[in-house]
Amino acid sequence: MSGNLQKLLALVVVPVLLLFAWRSWAKSDRKELPAWRSGVGMTSLLILSLNWVLALMVDASDMMHRENLPINIKSFVYVLSFPLDIDAIVLAFALRDAARIEVIFAGLLLLLCWPGGYN
Repeated sequence: MSGNLQKLLALVVVPVLLLFAWRSWAKSDRKELPAWRSGVGMTSLLILSLNWVLALMVDASDMMHRENLPINIKSFVYVLSFPLDIDAIVLAFALRDAARIEVIFAGLLLLLCWPGGYN
């Protein structure tokens, strides 16, 4: 798979999965899980959502051929993306049912497809 196709896959599919996971968490997991477990699950969702927003900002500036972001911020986001994805995947095990699967799959997609894939 080419690098641009991988990035596009991560930037399009991940938010859809996150939207479903947020909805599933808000409707059932938040009320039914213990407070600490619900908080850990929400943290996982928040980390992955913010990581996706950072990925979108970096790739949007690249796709528009604009250098709005300094190179230091780009390298910082690239370096920080990998451990944040791992943390979000591990914390997602606190969720239940569909939300857990969606967050883990979104995290794996972001981990493997952005930036350029970790091969």
